[in-house]
Amino acid sequence: MPQIIEVTVTYDKEETALATARKLVEHRLAACAHVEGPFISVYWWEGKVQQEPEWRLVSKTLLPLKEALIEAIERDHPYELSGILTTQADVSEAFASWVQQEVKA
Repeated sequence: MPQIIEVTVTYDKEETALATARKLVEHRLAACAHVEGPFISVYWWEGKVQQEPEWRLVSKTLLPLKEALIEAIERDHPYELSGILTTQADVSEAFASWVQQEVKA
């Protein structure tokens, strides 16, 4: 069974997160992508605690496409530090097969 991963990153604008989600799916780097938000992010930046609304983009892809997907995100990401996280996903064989069919491996 192919190894599926989720790639998560946040954005300051819903439109930017949606545009990236579309690009990843259209270029077959992700089988699907979800945009969630807004939520409030609290974090240290430039020596102080910051608080801002953000939108989370979660993409599902195959492990061999991880680097290409991350490069596509970083190419246009508006943040100085994009904070991309990857997580191995335990999924059904049917879902893994679907992901494998929808991306270019």
